[in-house]
Amino acid sequence: MNLINKKTRWLSLMFIFLLHSCGPDRKSETRESFRGLVINKYKTGPCFGNIVIKDGSVEDTLQDMCFCAAQNAQVWTYVAINDSIYKNPGTLKINVIRNHLVKEFDYPECYR
Repeated sequence: MNLINKKTRWLSLMFIFLLHSCGPDRKSETRESFRGLVINKYKTGPCFGNIVIKDGSVEDTLQDMCFCAAQNAQVWTYVAINDSIYKNPGTLKINVIRNHLVKEFDYPECYR
């Protein structure tokens, strides 16, 4: 009986470890910030797309934005050319401004 408890405890610890170690590392996305006007978007794979933004004379590409994500993370699907988009550092929230209305999205998460 004691052996079963040890195995159960060990399996539980392994499950907790795997649960916390699987998935993408969100630290870089949390530190990231961007702001600009959407000038283009295009698919790069079955679940990924790029969003090209322009801030003044500087263009940037938000690469591999997942659109096979939860509804509240469907920023790539929602965003349109001429929308404003921004993300502040220290958060995983992306805001899209269209017609003076702000819509907030969670940073999309996909497993590769």
